[in-house]
Amino acid sequence: FEFEATLDDGSISYREGRVSPSGPEEFLLITRDITARKEAEQALKGSEERSRALLEAIPDNMFRLSRDGIFLDYHSNEVAPLMDPATIVGATVYDYPVPRELVERIMAAAEVAFDTGARQTVEYMLDDERGVRYQEARITPSGEDEFFVVVRDVTDRKQSEQDLQLSEQRSRALVEAIPDSMFRISLAGRILDYRVEPPIRLFRSEEDMIGSDVYDADFPREITARTMALGTRAVETGELQLHEYEVEIDGELHHQEARITPSGEDEFLLIVRDVTQRKQQEQELQSERDFVAKVVNLAPTYFCV
Repeated sequence: FEFEATLDDGSISYREGRVSPSGPEEFLLITRDITARKEAEQALKGSEERSRALLEAIPDNMFRLSRDGIFLDYHSNEVAPLMDPATIVGATVYDYPVPRELVERIMAAAEVAFDTGARQTVEYMLDDERGVRYQEARITPSGEDEFFVVVRDVTDRKQSEQDLQLSEQRSRALVEAIPDSMFRISLAGRILDYRVEPPIRLFRSEEDMIGSDVYDADFPREITARTMALGTRAVETGELQLHEYEVEIDGELHHQEARITPSGEDEFLLIVRDVTQRKQQEQELQSERDFVAKVVNLAPTYFCV
């Protein structure tokens, strides 16, 4: 029998008593301190309870299999599992209702896991009455002749990846359609990325342009300094900054418009558009207006309003 004893310091000591006869009217009582064993049992029980709670909380399906593909144990939180839980232990993986090609991929990955000792991952798609689902199987050896397979549904992640890829394709198509030059520039003045459209030109050669200092560009230094100042302001305020300037390219005067917007904590996006044609049209229109005004002033008797 086992019992508890309270020690002088108030702590509990666990003891085991054994009673055996030692004569016609007497018996022998042997007691043993089993406190260490009891504490170990309690620690093990607590660990098992925590592990059980963790398993119940994890949404993944878990399978323990022998190396030859027999289900030894499993854990599933699925409301409608693919296979009857009452028949799964002892069944072979080839009885599991998934494509045989997938089973062979998982078994092959298990062999690689046994040979290398490293976890293997298999991603796949299932298309059944539940619809299209994406899943990820992680295979890890758990002994010389058995392994674990942890299956996680990654449909939401795959859908997000596909949505992101589609968004990036649309953004790339939009960028390619825009006739402007674009530059990602750090606040330290380094070119992080770029796309140059004629007649914009910063360097005589585009080789090694990424990582270059903007002040090394073949461009008026005062315009570069103004751009960096506005880039810093854009990052600090979060607001779009604009400025227009004139620059000579191949002996011709060009009018350009720069739009600057923050693209990170320490970088900004510079979009440069050549507006020379627009400026020329504005100047021509203004010249026509000035000419008409002069004619009206010189011959007022021939015009009325």
